[in-house]
Amino acid sequence: MLLGLTTDSLTPVGLPVAHQAGTGGVAGGTLTVPGIPGNTFVFVQMVVWDQTIWGSSLSGVPQQWRGYTDIIPLELSYAFDPPLIPFFNQAAIVPVPEPSSIALLALACGGALVGLRRRHPVRSDMR
Repeated sequence: MLLGLTTDSLTPVGLPVAHQAGTGGVAGGTLTVPGIPGNTFVFVQMVVWDQTIWGSSLSGVPQQWRGYTDIIPLELSYAFDPPLIPFFNQAAIVPVPEPSSIALLALACGGALVGLRRRHPVRSDMR
């Protein structure tokens, strides 16, 4: 999660949490925000990435491979109050790297060569 007192001051808060497959949600638990008292309105945004490729640290993820939700206002609760759950309106879509056209062309040529070799095997017993 990214959190800040303004939309321009969002910084990472808490630890990365894996997406729950099949539920469409993330159970991130309760976050403690040091230096900001309860009943204060803050702005929250969720950032997502493919942890299998980039690891669990946001700092290691290139900007173009991150997905972001919309930024929403949220009132922080005190420790003794029930926590408020942020509901985002925009899904965080993780970009998927697409192979280059050169890689696709090389793959197609390799497949064609394998197909030709199977149809016309090289004979080693020719004299």
